[in-house]
Amino acid sequence: MTAVQRATGRFDALDTLRCLAVLVMVQGHAFYLVIEDAVRGERWYAWHNYLHGYTAPAFLFGAGLAFGVTTLRNLPAHSRWGSTLFSRLYRYLALFAIGYAIQLPPLDRDPASWTMENLRVFSRVEALQHIGAVLLFCQLLVVVTRRRAPFLVAATVAGVSIVLVGPWMSRLPDSALGPQGVAAYLSADVGSTFPLVPWAGFVLLGITAASLLPRTALDGPNWRIAGAFVATGLAAVLLSLGLDRLVPDAFGEHFYWKASPYFFLRRLGWVLVMLGGFAGIDWAFFRRKATAGPVRRWIRLVSQQSLVAYVAHLALLYGSPFSAGLGRDYGHRLGVTAASLLVLGMCVLLTALAYAWRQLDRHWDGPFLFVRRTGVVVMATLVVAAGLQAGTRVTDVPLAGAAPSAPVASGLSETVAGPVTEGSAEASGSPPAAPTDRVVPIAPIVVETRAPGADGLAPGVEVATPAAGTSSVTAAALLR
Repeated sequence: MTAVQRATGRFDALDTLRCLAVLVMVQGHAFYLVIEDAVRGERWYAWHNYLHGYTAPAFLFGAGLAFGVTTLRNLPAHSRWGSTLFSRLYRYLALFAIGYAIQLPPLDRDPASWTMENLRVFSRVEALQHIGAVLLFCQLLVVVTRRRAPFLVAATVAGVSIVLVGPWMSRLPDSALGPQGVAAYLSADVGSTFPLVPWAGFVLLGITAASLLPRTALDGPNWRIAGAFVATGLAAVLLSLGLDRLVPDAFGEHFYWKASPYFFLRRLGWVLVMLGGFAGIDWAFFRRKATAGPVRRWIRLVSQQSLVAYVAHLALLYGSPFSAGLGRDYGHRLGVTAASLLVLGMCVLLTALAYAWRQLDRHWDGPFLFVRRTGVVVMATLVVAAGLQAGTRVTDVPLAGAAPSAPVASGLSETVAGPVTEGSAEASGSPPAAPTDRVVPIAPIVVETRAPGADGLAPGVEVATPAAGTSSVTAAALLR
């Protein structure tokens, strides 16, 4: 462990992973929104899409890892009713309010007259709702089990089960999933970017990984945990590739890039490799430092305020119920240089916002807490009022059709959030080929450009679908 970790008790590799995910998310969403069409057909842009597919898994795994580390350090305080537990429950419920609030259509539009697209946008499950739902479930699981071993076993079994039922769930007709509000948590086919199946597996298995950290990362040298994560991650990647070739049809027909347990395992493996690599860097370059330098302090700032950065960057790019975003004036109109300058400016602005937010929280904690909670209450009120005005249309929307064409909140990716950056990663389970007509990861796949927002992916993202005549099987914290 590093000297800084001894003093702070933090697992700095997790901060680095989350900080990088935030930066890549902002860059990816900005490029998806403003890059001109002539650039989108170039080979490097296909690689860009592929790499951004790992942002959401990193975010979600990091959310689970952070939950696990903080919970397992003081399980009694988190398993009994008291201020610590109530604070957590409020935080997770607030994620629902914020998530649905930023998906509201313009407030001057009467909910009773919402279009089908408005209803789908409002009810879809994005990063905030997903993380709120999974961590709320995990917190209640802590209260029920009360002990370390039963909690970890239950979380691990739940995570593995959610991944394994993905192919079966993908074959169910939309009508079998229930009303729109329920179906949105179960399937991407009704418009959600982050349904629980299979995305919750990353969060739950992040909690499993956290059970190893208190002894290794905080009580032992980082090179050991770095090696363990890298070795485990590479083993997972190799296992997924081997199973793909040996038993490709083990789960029957399904959309490989969204529901395959093999593809899930591959992405989980690469996330573990990244986390192990960051732990190794920490050990190699920061192990003798007693205090954090400016780079480490900046990484921690962005990591700790990732929720602020997430919501703010969505409002800047895609707008909100109160204002229009940059996409209105610059959508598909900028070259690479101009888009890069836009990303740089956004990163500077988001860093300043995160710093100001932290300072207010530190020095004006009482008044600032009141303002924050008042804001959450206002958003929750708007969401509930809109839902009531929309009436049964929210729950009885026909469960057919693609996701809404307008970008909505989802900075993680489907991949952590949606108009999603990471969604593009769904485009390929292996390095993308030139964006002509085919890529060949396991079996031939035709690359097609879907309508903006289709299948919950980023607007205009090229996604891989099985070629005609081939089996779909063989074909892709936020909270502190």
